[in-house]
Amino acid sequence: MNPLKLACGGEWLAQVAGQLDTMTLLFGLAMFAGGILLMIQHLRQWQSVDRKQSDSRVRKFEWQKFRRRTLVAALIGACGAICTSLAQALQPLMRVTLVTTLVLVLILILALAAVDLMSVGLHQYLSRDHAEARRKLAEQIVQEQRRKKASGQGAQPPAE
Repeated sequence: MNPLKLACGGEWLAQVAGQLDTMTLLFGLAMFAGGILLMIQHLRQWQSVDRKQSDSRVRKFEWQKFRRRTLVAALIGACGAICTSLAQALQPLMRVTLVTTLVLVLILILALAAVDLMSVGLHQYLSRDHAEARRKLAEQIVQEQRRKKASGQGAQPPAE
């Protein structure tokens, strides 16, 4: 047997290609299952927030967060389906189409994840600022009451 033929392709290349197809298939199935599990987890999280939260603004934000995250989970499942299909595709044009679609879906996932991170960060930042403003306002009210009490204005009964 010619060693050059084995090094350049032949049986070795066919064996490696078969292993790669098997790994791609298993990875695709794992991604698909992961996407489904993420959707279930996000649904449970939303239901928990829905039961506990009475503030309509917070519920609206959590609903939008649930929708974004469920969409990302569905796209992860779609990537798994594309990888599974990629393992079964025999024609080169079909493989190129599937890889291009996979790359585009991954870019979309990254974009949605970035939007979600920015949205949640902004929400937490604004919530913290409101809490800080409320705390400062409460401190000012307490100081004003103390000042009035010290000057004797707060202790006098109203004049008739």
